[in-house]
Amino acid sequence: MPCGSLPKVDTELVILAVAGLLECDYEWHHHAPRAQAAGLTPAAIQSLRSKELDGALFSARHGLLLHATREQLNDGRVANDRMERLRAMLGDAGTVELLLLIGHYQMLAGFIASCGVEPDRPREGL
Repeated sequence: MPCGSLPKVDTELVILAVAGLLECDYEWHHHAPRAQAAGLTPAAIQSLRSKELDGALFSARHGLLLHATREQLNDGRVANDRMERLRAMLGDAGTVELLLLIGHYQMLAGFIASCGVEPDRPREGL
């Protein structure tokens, strides 16, 4: 979230992971440039559209965040052992922030899909 405690690169990683898994082009197009500006490589960004993670593209930290995101989306919860590792890495407040970030963008992707919102068109002259 804009004023959250997670580093911007972590936030953008998670947002793109949700957008990629839920095929939300609106959020994808909005956040891919932000993710690159925050430090994610183009290859890492593109891989987030895949159903299979390429672990070589991500740090151990980002791998943990991505696996937790996928678990939350696919299973409706993050497994206990992964939650323990998240708490050790992010603390309780950071873990809550992460889970709410995943849930927020999952909800937003569902709203966008249901309403048929298309990605923004580039503005001329800007």
